[in-house]
Amino acid sequence: MKNKKRLLSLSSAFFISMALVGPLPSLADEVILNKENTSGVYIRADKANDAEIYGVIEDFNPIEIKDEDKDWYQISYEDKDAYIGKSWFFRLRDAKLISPSNLKENPDSDSLNLTEDELGKGTSLTILDFDKDSDFVKVAYRSKKRYNRTVNKFLDDEGKDKDINEEGYVKLSSLDLSKEDKEEIEKIKKEYQKINESLLRQKEAERQAEDVIEYEEIYVTYLVDDNGDIIDDPSNDIGASIYNDAVEYVGSPYVFGGTSKTNGIDCSGLVLEVFAKYGLNLPHSAKMQAAYGEDVKLGEEKAGDLIFFGSSYDDIYHVAIADGFGNMVHAANPGQGVIVSPIYDTPFVIKRIFE
Repeated sequence: MKNKKRLLSLSSAFFISMALVGPLPSLADEVILNKENTSGVYIRADKANDAEIYGVIEDFNPIEIKDEDKDWYQISYEDKDAYIGKSWFFRLRDAKLISPSNLKENPDSDSLNLTEDELGKGTSLTILDFDKDSDFVKVAYRSKKRYNRTVNKFLDDEGKDKDINEEGYVKLSSLDLSKEDKEEIEKIKKEYQKINESLLRQKEAERQAEDVIEYEEIYVTYLVDDNGDIIDDPSNDIGASIYNDAVEYVGSPYVFGGTSKTNGIDCSGLVLEVFAKYGLNLPHSAKMQAAYGEDVKLGEEKAGDLIFFGSSYDDIYHVAIADGFGNMVHAANPGQGVIVSPIYDTPFVIKRIFE
């Protein structure tokens, strides 16, 4: 059957905007990975998507910014200058104490002090959240952060600076942020509410995905035409051609963030690589790939349709390519790599990109 090879419209059901908290703050700000947009981000040697890769960020640990431009943050990685794309991160605002303050364990003036002495005026703190029931702000104090060594002197038994990383609470009135007008403070509080709600969703999705699914593997077969020839002509059946191209990756190892048949690939990387052959540059994220195409009912999927697993568009954690007969090819997990297996459970959504 001849297909029209029509690219279906980008779904409006799923769109995530990145949060920029307030005006551009000082260079002591920190960023946290937004896993609703990507499962990981490469750390690069230069400000280019093809620059040497130093490492990968795939957790929620905050990262201090050294510098920035329109598209890139400069950070320090293993004592080297390195760069990460700005669009993948939430930005956390830095604030300074305008008066000495104790770092409290809870948002309560009578709770335990987390440091042996007060934090001095000028201490740099990273804002994490705003307590809804009090005038306390949740912050992170990191002794290694620039300026903090000169403001505070916490020494160990040998007289050396202690390495302190504590999260606690200080009163809003003790921070320079309190000098902003009320509208700006309320705006910042709302942005932090969005960030923390997003992080809670992401952490819950990761917790649910910790139990690795062991898939039933089936014998690999290519889709063929009426003459028994493997379909590789997109003008005749683009869906079957897409599936057959994906099957070529069966046996490849699973590597998070990977896009290589030989060195390793992940689930969204497989989709990215296969669909690129057909002129569509998809993002390297299952959640973002789910924004493309038109919905298809389970049981009506055809070869080349994308099958997404999760409980909502916010926590999609896996993607596969259908064969049209109840099976799928996918980069399953580190133990199995790229395999063909039956469609398990009930997908959250199935999308048709080409028709």
